[in-house]
Amino acid sequence: MPLIRESDNQIPLISGAKPMSIKPYRTYFIHNEEIERLVRELSNRIIQHSSSLFASLVLLVKKKDNIWRLCIDYKKLNNLTIKNKFPIPLIDELNRSKFFSKLTNSQDIIKYE
Repeated sequence: MPLIRESDNQIPLISGAKPMSIKPYRTYFIHNEEIERLVRELSNRIIQHSSSLFASLVLLVKKKDNIWRLCIDYKKLNNLTIKNKFPIPLIDELNRSKFFSKLTNSQDIIKYE
């Protein structure tokens, strides 16, 4: 079971969205070892266990200083999400604000765990 948190994040998905099955990118053996090393390193600090049926592909991108960066390809998941219909508020508006809320149609949201 996942950890109990104050608030669980949800990604609003299009109704009827099903988990996609995507073949991983072809990579060199050295890249696979580097991906595994980075995931092990990040799992101690950032990455948390998820029970979600949805997954995204990962790939390595070389930075200017020849260090590999782990990048996550969310293109397929982004195609299944409900897009925000309202613009992001300006920083000036946020300084005067006291309360924030989000109204959604509960029929359009599938819980993403």
